[in-house]
Amino acid sequence: MNQFYELDQFAQRENTNVTFNKEARDKFLTFAKSPAALWSGNFRDLSGSLQRMATLATTTGARITLDLVDQEIHHLQSLWHDATVTSGRETDNNGILEKFLSRTQLQVMEWQEEQGADVNAKDKDGVTPR
Repeated sequence: MNQFYELDQFAQRENTNVTFNKEARDKFLTFAKSPAALWSGNFRDLSGSLQRMATLATTTGARITLDLVDQEIHHLQSLWHDATVTSGRETDNNGILEKFLSRTQLQVMEWQEEQGADVNAKDKDGVTPR
C-alpha cells in the first residue's frame, strides 16, 4: 500500500515524522483492502485519508493510533455514503454529478425528475417550454 510514501511526503512538507502504531496500521490496512472500502476517488481518497490522520496525529505525539483510525474509517464511510446517496436516491456510480454540482443544483435536478420535466423537452409545436 501507498501509506509509507504518503507519510514520507507529509514528513517532508510538515517537518514531522508521523507513524502508525501496529494495531492502528493493521486495522487501517484490513479496512482499506476490504469490500467496505469503496475508494471512489482512488488515490485521492487514500491520500486524503492518510493526510488527515497524519495531521491529527501531530497533536497526539506523531503516532496514528487506533482511535484515529476508527475516526477516519467512520469519516470515509460517511463520505462514501454521502457521495452515493443524495436526498434518499442513488446517484451515478462514480459520483460525477456530486463533484461538479452544488447540493441545490442536484435538488433542482431531482425535482425536475420527479415532475417529469426534461430540460430538452419541447411541446407539440416544437417550442421549448419556459
